[in-house]
Amino acid sequence: MTVEEEQAFLSEQLTSAVNGEFVTVESLYRAYQDKIGRTTTKDGFYQLLKRHGWVKESKDSLRREPLR
Repeated sequence: MTVEEEQAFLSEQLTSAVNGEFVTVESLYRAYQDKIGRTTTKDGFYQLLKRHGWVKESKDSLRREPLR
């Protein structure tokens, strides 16, 4: 998946969260694997999130760092 495709995927997921759906790392991880059609490691998925400015906020929640 290209960086642009990753960004589009995360934007879709962010739209879901803005529309009131509760988004967890686990739900993002499962949706990502469904999107790419194969399994990946959670470490790799966390690297994807970090690459796009997401940080772990608590045990199972994420937030996006504001752009500086």
